[in-house]
Amino acid sequence: MSPLDPALFPVHAAVAFIVGSMFGSFFNVVIWRAPRRFSIVLPGSHCTRCGTPLRWHDNIPLLSQVLLDRRCRICGSEISLRYGAVELLTALLFLAVFWRFGFTGATPLYLVFVSLCLIATFTDIDHWIIPDGVSLGGLAAGLAAAATGPLLGAGHLPARQTPFDGTLWWHGLAGAALGAAIGWSVLKGVAVLGRLLFRKEAMGGGDITLMAMFGAYLGWQGVLATLILACLLGALFGGTLLLFDKLRERRRGGPLGDPPRELPADLDPAHPEGFRRAVAHLDLHRKERSVSTHIPFGPYLCVAAVAVLFLFEPIVALFEMLYIRPILG
Repeated sequence: MSPLDPALFPVHAAVAFIVGSMFGSFFNVVIWRAPRRFSIVLPGSHCTRCGTPLRWHDNIPLLSQVLLDRRCRICGSEISLRYGAVELLTALLFLAVFWRFGFTGATPLYLVFVSLCLIATFTDIDHWIIPDGVSLGGLAAGLAAAATGPLLGAGHLPARQTPFDGTLWWHGLAGAALGAAIGWSVLKGVAVLGRLLFRKEAMGGGDITLMAMFGAYLGWQGVLATLILACLLGALFGGTLLLFDKLRERRRGGPLGDPPRELPADLDPAHPEGFRRAVAHLDLHRKERSVSTHIPFGPYLCVAAVAVLFLFEPIVALFEMLYIRPILG
């Protein structure tokens, strides 16, 4: 029996889910450490309260939290549900990508894409920033992968949005570069217009480079559909969150939370004790932040981009019917 036999699809799907959960465990490290400028390599996984290194059986994706009852084995401090949620979400995204693209060259590319979207979502929610390693690094990876041309197969979305037949290496690259340019230009234009009209920054620089990255993976049609869908999501959910937060502020008497402080030069977060002291200094895990002080647009962009990836044809067709055809008559 060939490894690609359709009868083995459930086995491959299970492998995709398990591998996704393992990557999700690593993404938790990236999400927590990268915005704080800590190494994602050293020290190894450990309790952020007591600094005790985690044993291998305390770091099994999805299972360890259940076995430990979501508490550190040594100090008993509570482990956030977010860790398990990120692992499960990553596993489901990996499974969905495999389900959508199967054994094609586009599958590894879009596994990278959904991973970047997930990391960007949670770093923006937690710290209101999108690391350049995600946006610019993802953009570079998307353009480099597009240059492999026919190896990506028919699943490569940017190549399908060009007048070329996709048989030459630069056909896909042209589609990815066009998508990146349009994604960057549109959101940059919104930022400039907002600055002129409101005399303040209307769009973060991370969101602009993130849109360029989306264009390299989704093409020009996909990145425009992403922006429209993100605006709709932002208006719906962001407006609701803002309303609830205003009510909460009124009860508390004002917003809470300050920007994180810089680390003193004598703190070395590469070692467990220094890591623990650095966390205590920044005090990020105990801060409350009001949604009204900032509603990040990045998560809406990321959710919209993943939706466009999996539902490209119906979403693009719907927006074309609603917005393009009425304009063109």
